[in-house]
Amino acid sequence: DHIGNFFMEWIELAPGQRGILKDIFTSCPGLHGCIAAVLDGGMGTAFVDNSDQPTTSYMQAGDFQIFAGEIIRGDFEGKFAGIIVVPKGEWEEFLRQTIGDRLRGFQRVAFAAGQWDRSYLQTQAQTLPDGFAISRIDDADIAQYAELDGGFVGNFPNHAAFLQAGVGFCVKHDGQIVAGCSSYMISGDKLEIEINTRGDFRRRGLATAVAATMIDYCLADGIEPCWDAANEWSVGLAEKLGFIHPKAYNAYWVEPE
Repeated sequence: DHIGNFFMEWIELAPGQRGILKDIFTSCPGLHGCIAAVLDGGMGTAFVDNSDQPTTSYMQAGDFQIFAGEIIRGDFEGKFAGIIVVPKGEWEEFLRQTIGDRLRGFQRVAFAAGQWDRSYLQTQAQTLPDGFAISRIDDADIAQYAELDGGFVGNFPNHAAFLQAGVGFCVKHDGQIVAGCSSYMISGDKLEIEINTRGDFRRRGLATAVAATMIDYCLADGIEPCWDAANEWSVGLAEKLGFIHPKAYNAYWVEPE
């Protein structure tokens, strides 16, 4: 039985211990910026079956539960809820066997970093309608920024922590933040991008401009921007901005019991 025949208890790893999981999580199909943030950036949480020689692990990375390694019969009560990402194959079958009718599959698309032309990105960043301007998030803006999209800052302990360790840009119109791009999660060398535009300001190029600003910032600072798309609009924007090698993969939604 590839699933194993013993029960185990999960052990939480402190941020400084998580480097041992890098080989295990190379099998994950997407969310590479989130994974790096947990393993290298001290964000989220990570659990293993054995803290010295782990064979299976899961992490909480923002809204995502990401599993990897061997499949063993651990205590999964409460672990399978929300958005689940697992390696292709046996893990997916294990989810179906374990969760049953509560499991809903959908597709996400992971991208690789492009060979970017920063002059192109800077041109895109400046292509805004009259009356709109892009600025970096500071203390005066962060409350309104978080109100537009909780995911912009929600993976940081508080607003001060985001301002210290995260990166955010916004588009303003008449003093109001109407679009933004943020470090959903961040490590020393990778940044998972989160982007959103207020509903009544969409289809004006604001998302393109603010995302181009973020990517150009990352390139100037030696950070790899990471893009993982949840819908066709996001896929199209990623390709427009220069991300390459789109790879669709299965993710799962698990209704809470």
